[in-house]
Amino acid sequence: MNTAHGRSGDRVFAFVVMGVVLALVASMTFVGRTYAQDATPAASEAPVSIAPDLPTITVTATETVYRVSVPAGGVVEGDFVVELINETGNTIANANFVKLPEDVSVGDFSSVLSKSFKGQGGELPAWWAGANTEFVGGTFAAPGYTSQAIVTLSAGQWVIFSSNPAGVQPVQAISVAAPAAEEGAATPAAGATPVTEATPIGSGLPSDNQITITDSGFETATAPAAGSQVWQVTNSTDQVRDMVVVKVEGEIDEASATALAAALSSGDTVNGLVVGGSGALSPDRIAFAGLTLESGTYVIFSSMPDANGGLQSANGAVTIVTVP
Repeated sequence: MNTAHGRSGDRVFAFVVMGVVLALVASMTFVGRTYAQDATPAASEAPVSIAPDLPTITVTATETVYRVSVPAGGVVEGDFVVELINETGNTIANANFVKLPEDVSVGDFSSVLSKSFKGQGGELPAWWAGANTEFVGGTFAAPGYTSQAIVTLSAGQWVIFSSNPAGVQPVQAISVAAPAAEEGAATPAAGATPVTEATPIGSGLPSDNQITITDSGFETATAPAAGSQVWQVTNSTDQVRDMVVVKVEGEIDEASATALAAALSSGDTVNGLVVGGSGALSPDRIAFAGLTLESGTYVIFSSMPDANGGLQSANGAVTIVTVP
C-alpha cells in the first residue's frame, strides 16, 4: 500500500467543522432522528475550503429539503468541493452525487432508495453498480455541523440524494455542462455525438492519508493522526460503498461497532459523533473527504445495502481505528 503524502507547494488544505469553538462534552449522543448534547453548536465563520482553488457546490440540509447553491458561472465538468451544511435540529445529513444511466429515471432511483435504504438492506438493481452509473462521493455532517469533500462531475444530469433513512430531503437534480469548445477546435462530423469525460481525480490532489475500501473493511496507508486533514478514499470493491466516520467514547469491540453501524444505517440512536466521511462511490472510484480528528476511538463503516443481502456493515465493512 502506498505511504501517505502531505500537502505540496503553497497549496493549503484545511478543514474546519462548524462549531469547533465548543468543547465537546464528555458524552454526546448523535442519532438518526434525535440529537442531544449539553450545548447547541454556535454559528461560526464559514469553514475554510479544503481545496481553495476549486469551485464549491454548497448543499444545505434542512429538516425537509436540500438547498443547493452552485458557482455563479454555472457548473462545468471537473472537480468540485462539496460543502454540506446540516441545519437540521436532530438528523445526521448526507449528500451523495450520482449520474444515472440514460434508461434509469429519477423516479426509478427514488424507488430503490425507498425500498432498500431502510437500514436492513434490500435488493439492488443490476444497474446500481454498473459501468454506466457514476456514484462519485459526497459527505456526512452531524446536526449543526458542516463538512466538506471533493468530487468529480462529468457533463450531464446529476442527482443529489440522502441515503439516511431518517432524512426526508427529496432528491435534487443539477445540470453539469461540458467545457466550451476551444477556438479553432475541430467540429464534430454531422450526426456524431461529442464525447466529454471528466479527468479522474487522485494523482493531482494532495492528501494526508489514503483509505482503501475493501470487502473486509477499510485499510489506511498510515495510522490516522489528530488534526484537520484530507483523506483520499478509493473503492476497490465491486459494490457501491460509502465511508462513515464516527467518534465514540472509550473503547469498543467489533460486535459493538457493527451494532453501532447498523443502528446509524437504520436512523436509530447511537452514542457517538459523526465527523464526516465519503458519500457513495462506484467501484474503482476515488473521492476526497475532509476530516477533523481528535484523539480517541473511531468506527469507520459503510452504510450501504449489500448486493448479497443485508447491510455491508453486517458483512464485514466495519473498521475500528484509534487516534493517539
